[in-house]
Amino acid sequence: MQVNPLTISPEQLLLDPNNYRFLDVDGYKAVTQRARYPEPGVQERALQILQTNGSFELSSLRDSILSNGFVPFEQIVVERFNEASEPALYLVVEGNRRTAAIKTLLRDHRAGAVTIPAEVMATLENVPVVEILGTENERRRY
Repeated sequence: MQVNPLTISPEQLLLDPNNYRFLDVDGYKAVTQRARYPEPGVQERALQILQTNGSFELSSLRDSILSNGFVPFEQIVVERFNEASEPALYLVVEGNRRTAAIKTLLRDHRAGAVTIPAEVMATLENVPVVEILGTENERRRY
């Protein structure tokens, strides 16, 4: 297995609606059809789980990113979701909380609910990720 460092827009990142951390959330139901992952409703549901469950502490992570910018000391790990189509979409394998925090900050900024300073915005518009490459089996083991 290999890794490929990339810098991409948060719009290209898909939250994992079957994140293993969701298994303990009351009422969680898995999304059984992988092809549905990019659907707005599926992505919104994953985001809502991260936002509303206090154990994920998304608000404190958002506050930290708003104050300090996105500091990639822990990598966001992704795998290519749509092999043949453009724009490229990437499923977040590790880093769903950080991705959700970035996405909600940007959404709230566009809605006027928060003002992101220019120096912080520069860290959010394109984020560094590591794409895992290899066979499906190799990527699963990662």
